[in-house]
Amino acid sequence: MTTYGVTSSGFIRPRLIDIKTELENIIRATFGADTNVSAETVWGQLIGILSDRENLLWEGMEDTYNSQYPDTAFGASLDNVGAISGIPRLAAQASRVLAVSLVGTPGTLVPAGTQFAVLNSPTSVFATDNEATLDPSGDATVNVTATATGPIYANTGTLTQIVTPVAGLTSVNNTADAVLGRDLESDNDYRARRELELQIAGAGTIEAIRSGVLSLSGVTACIVFENITEVVDGDGRPPKSFEVVAQGGTTQDIIDKLWEIKPAGIRTFGGTSGTATDSMGQTHVLYFSRPTQIPIYVVIAINKNSRFPVNGVAVAQQNVVDAGTALGIGTEVVVNPYLMSSLAGIPGIDSLTFFIGTTPAPTTPNSIPMAIDEVPTFDSARVSVTAT
Repeated sequence: MTTYGVTSSGFIRPRLIDIKTELENIIRATFGADTNVSAETVWGQLIGILSDRENLLWEGMEDTYNSQYPDTAFGASLDNVGAISGIPRLAAQASRVLAVSLVGTPGTLVPAGTQFAVLNSPTSVFATDNEATLDPSGDATVNVTATATGPIYANTGTLTQIVTPVAGLTSVNNTADAVLGRDLESDNDYRARRELELQIAGAGTIEAIRSGVLSLSGVTACIVFENITEVVDGDGRPPKSFEVVAQGGTTQDIIDKLWEIKPAGIRTFGGTSGTATDSMGQTHVLYFSRPTQIPIYVVIAINKNSRFPVNGVAVAQQNVVDAGTALGIGTEVVVNPYLMSSLAGIPGIDSLTFFIGTTPAPTTPNSIPMAIDEVPTFDSARVSVTAT
């Protein structure tokens, strides 16, 4: 007889037919070899009921066994596995829009939680983080956060609908695209990130430092440079030092993470500084850098036909912004095929011209290289799309 349950080969569960056959053999051994256990008999019906219930129990035991391991656990069980190794799942985050302009009667108080929506997208709702009072000119600036988590878009000039009426507030507008939030990290992404972090946990290597910084909330890209020589290198890094270049995340989070994972006796370098406090109450000043942001301007002229959708221009604009935003530090901005491929799913395009540049009047269809510490930035206000 096959051994079931926890074995040297792992957990082995009997099939339903195996359970049914074993029950039939038990009945015959107890009440006689000629006992009729066919499906239409009372014995057969009881065996069918009992085997089904036993099969459910075996499935439950198998799920319990699998819930202990990252490759087979899912949902809350996977969270529990990650908690053992101190690597939590990345939580969902809400999109944010910074520096939203309010206009109305001077002295008007706009309470915290006042809601605004994106034009023609009533479900894309944002609420003010704090209260604001319109100045003598009738203006104020606030930050807003989406009322739901995930990547909720609010391109420049589209956050214009006042959802919560406020007497004296006449208009609202955003002068920059929303900083997109994220959904709860999926099981597959969580498994992959956990495995990567465990492989290099506790090591003061370049890969460990980079992985540690990338694990922080809001950090979207990171590169690490080191100077292993005894002299200052060509980029100004002191001897025996390293420089982290991080995009996104808060300064304090990055400083604290660097103190946690940096090698003892090795200096940090960069243009941004902060203070970390160790377990003995001693303070330490550490440094890192932010990538130089290179604004990218885009001009697209589309020759369309009747299949081109009504919102095709807006979709093309957003697709280009999404594709460009996905580019990391030091990544070359490639027009063809990368940026142009973002328009491939839009029907009704007969032909197009696609120009990019680093000035408001882009003139080149060629790629734009990035230095290793530069990052291209895209904003819908800098993406012009016409369709004729």
